[in-house]
Amino acid sequence: MSDPATKKELVLGRLPTADAASALQRESLNKLKVRLPTDRFVVRDEREEDYGVDLSIEVLAGSRATNCRSQVQLKGRSGLAPNSDGSFSVSGVRVENLNYLLNGPCPLYILYRPEAEEFLFAFAQDEQQRHAAQPAAEADTVTIRFERRLDEGALDEIATRIVGEAQRARRLRDAVASATPGHPQRLEFDVVRGLPGEVRTQQEAGPLLRDGGVALVSWGFAARVLEILSLLPGRDIRSSSKLSLVKGYAEFSSEQYLAADASLRDAAVRRDELDEDDRHFLTFLRNAVDLATGAISPELHRERCDAWRAAAPELIAVQYDVAQLWGQRVGASPDDIDGIQARLEGLLQRIQSMESAPEALRQQTRLFTLTFRSHERAVALMHALVNSQEPELWRHAYDASPQEVIAQQFANLGEWHEELGRLIAGIRSSGNA
Repeated sequence: MSDPATKKELVLGRLPTADAASALQRESLNKLKVRLPTDRFVVRDEREEDYGVDLSIEVLAGSRATNCRSQVQLKGRSGLAPNSDGSFSVSGVRVENLNYLLNGPCPLYILYRPEAEEFLFAFAQDEQQRHAAQPAAEADTVTIRFERRLDEGALDEIATRIVGEAQRARRLRDAVASATPGHPQRLEFDVVRGLPGEVRTQQEAGPLLRDGGVALVSWGFAARVLEILSLLPGRDIRSSSKLSLVKGYAEFSSEQYLAADASLRDAAVRRDELDEDDRHFLTFLRNAVDLATGAISPELHRERCDAWRAAAPELIAVQYDVAQLWGQRVGASPDDIDGIQARLEGLLQRIQSMESAPEALRQQTRLFTLTFRSHERAVALMHALVNSQEPELWRHAYDASPQEVIAQQFANLGEWHEELGRLIAGIRSSGNA
């Protein structure tokens, strides 16, 4: 009598054998999902188009999603011998793989050792810096060194670094946007699809990106700008300082920092072809890329920014100052807020008096001023409503009746709302919205 299992095999025909490496990969992924607490991380499988990223890890803040993520390459290895210090090394990792991972957010290598059912990890950026510091000749592969176990303390470290790098990337993008040349731009494009016109040819792409590429990236269309750039031959982009600058800015805004570094180096070769504002923007952007890739420390980046600010044209300098002070104002403590706001209002008055300031910058300063006023008037109304419940406090704080004071505060807010509406209408009509 034949074995039922053999009969089934004959019915199904010849089947591929699941190799040990695939089984280990599945085991490592399943166990990692169990290892990462679901109340602190969201784990997403990203192997559908596998170029080197196996999964992403998003940090949760309580029950809230943050979109602060790390892209992970997971390596399952059995039979590894420990190094003398107890760490483990995985050799033969291709440089292309490391560079690909470095273009993503907070890239991370995780090693799974099935013998001990343990995970170790290494940040890809740390490994890149370690290899860059070694005097060895360039090779096609690198060795990733895993020194840290994925224990409870490591989970805290990884979460902190993911959030920290996401916040740093956002601050860098905001800072770079504040340093973009302040010339007014008006471009017609489809807002829903993000298409600046129907750009289909090289003849259309080149002029559009030379005239408005930096502005389009600063408005949030980095991905579309990269699509349009793909219409142009690579040699045409590399031979144009402006197109290389646009490409580097779009790559930076997409967190493709290594690619941005290469494009901005191309732009720097012919920097004399750029106008003064673009040359200063190129310098600022290259400093930001150096910080993002870990080539320089935050302290050195701050020194470079200070030197850049001292040499920048007046319009770019005041745009940068406004953005820096506004950032400080938004995150300021109650004790610091008055001083920062006074400095920012003084700077805004200076911009309004500058004959060369473009209308877009004037509109931005008026919008900031209205933002300050809304806060002050909302606080004044809140104080009036609270104090109206305490007659003793009221007599010391106000001369008029509660009804009169509260009515006036509501009227003040109404005037603010009308002024804001007029400003927004003006911004839209000028094409700066």
